[in-house]
Amino acid sequence: MENNSRSLGVIGISKVSVFALILAFLAFTGSTALRADSTDTIDDVIRVGRSASAGLSEFETGLRQAQAITARLAQDRAFAASILDLAKKNDKQGIGSRLATINPGSRVTVNTIEDFSMDLTFCTNTRCYRLCVGDNCKHPSGAKSPVVFDEF
Repeated sequence: MENNSRSLGVIGISKVSVFALILAFLAFTGSTALRADSTDTIDDVIRVGRSASAGLSEFETGLRQAQAITARLAQDRAFAASILDLAKKNDKQGIGSRLATINPGSRVTVNTIEDFSMDLTFCTNTRCYRLCVGDNCKHPSGAKSPVVFDEF
């Protein structure tokens, strides 16, 4: 039986060695794959920068609208009271209409209201965003967060 256990040990070591070799290969090829392609030019870098800048500017527009909503909730007691009254009635359309007054021209849809957490969607001219504020918000990773903001 000792021979069998020794041979199993050798097989185990061989599998570990092969696995380590595969990981080392993937790490090596992964790091080389991250380099710029030999055909990339300065114009490619500039193009990517311009595209990213435009995308971030649009994202910034949505973020400003989300900040306006949360600031109004935090600073205007009468407005917060009206939102709470509508929430107690589960009047999602009413809340959406009230929140839309903060950013005229945007559409606001309230998805859920729970233990005062609100999950809503609002759309600008070109993009839509999700904003969740409250204790029941969850980041896409599953982590709890008092605010979740993302584009979709």
